[in-house]
Amino acid sequence: MISILLPTRKRWPSLKASSHRLLETATGPIELLLAIDEDDTDSRTAALEDPVPESQVYLFPRHGYIQLHLYINTLAKEAQGDWLLLWNDDARMETKGWDEIVRGFGEELRILNPNTNHDNHAKGSCIFPIVPRKLVEELGHFSLSNHCDTYMEHLANRLGIRRDIPVQVLHDRADLTGGHHDEVYRERVFTTDAFFGAEIQAKLDADAERLRPLLAQEVTA
Repeated sequence: MISILLPTRKRWPSLKASSHRLLETATGPIELLLAIDEDDTDSRTAALEDPVPESQVYLFPRHGYIQLHLYINTLAKEAQGDWLLLWNDDARMETKGWDEIVRGFGEELRILNPNTNHDNHAKGSCIFPIVPRKLVEELGHFSLSNHCDTYMEHLANRLGIRRDIPVQVLHDRADLTGGHHDEVYRERVFTTDAFFGAEIQAKLDADAERLRPLLAQEVTA
């Protein structure tokens, strides 16, 4: 099974469309884990009255974008899938059978990287990383930065375990497509300088060293 880690805020119609597209393009079992802020009453009500199939809803005090990793780390620990896909409520899956491609990697310790309209394959970046659950179990977290995708990108590149896969995603974000130019988009807060600061980089180094023994076991198996 593949688990989808999906925080959402004030975008229930978009969340439903994105989630249904994931389910429609998959061929096997999918688990959706949704994080909703307690003050987002419209989404809370909609989740009860018109739930997304295969979904589990987790309510949080509002952490905001600046602490996005707190949502993701909790969802990752609750996930039951062998692979965890970091997802957005403004994204659309375009590749049918994408989950078969993911399952084809079996139990390999790899961070899988779909392509997007960010052209991230050409840039070597990860936008919607797909991560083995055993990696999260070993580390005890998904990310230690609110830039959860970039955290996994840097971890993957440090260890040489990023694998670009033939899966295409449309990110319907305001600066890319003009879509979702809403309150949620305008409230984003970036901490790029902090990500590249000594504290986060040291945490990435420590996580990479913690995973090297698992990679060594794969080589000798």
